Amino acid sequence: RDMHDRARNLMEKASAGVAVTEEDYAPFEESVALFIDQARRLEKAFAAAASELDPLTGLRNRQSMANDLERERRRVLRSGHPCCVAIGDIDHFKKINDTHGHAVGDEVLAACAQRFLRNLRPYDMVYRYGGEEFLFCLPDSDVEQAMDVLERMRHALADTPVEATDRNKIAVAASFGVATMDKDTDSE
Repeated sequence: RDMHDRARNLMEKASAGVAVTEEDYAPFEESVALFIDQARRLEKAFAAAASELDPLTGLRNRQSMANDLERERRRVLRSGHPCCVAIGDIDHFKKINDTHGHAVGDEVLAACAQRFLRNLRPYDMVYRYGGEEFLFCLPDSDVEQAMDVLERMRHALADTPVEATDRNKIAVAASFGVATMDKDTDSE
């Protein structure tokens, strides 16, 4: 905005027939340099954030997962609050790919990721672990609470088929396993 305001002032001066001096122009140049600097910082920040995302599902990827899990493990050790980690696997995913093709399989993965996100609590985390596997970090959850969250996600998948762009309705199910973080197990 500052850059645009300064440019407008210069244009108004020039269109009124008043000569624009170097002293008039210098603040505009300075605001342009500041704008470019901010744009480069934003570009780097977005690139860093994007490098942590799985391009297909929009979920955080396996590389970013390791740091988050270690941070949660340290929090568990420090606070004594429970935390569970779960793995989810889309059942018979190879059959979906073989029957409908990989493009539809990609749609199914993206739809599953969105359903997971909608059914997690705000502080839970989900990652694309690989292929059709997803990892969930469920802070402040004992096994019973984690099972409730996972059951909600299982129903979110099973209760409504995924409607693919080819208009096929594809039934999706998932299996989950859960473990508790504790002082005797490292995050890996």
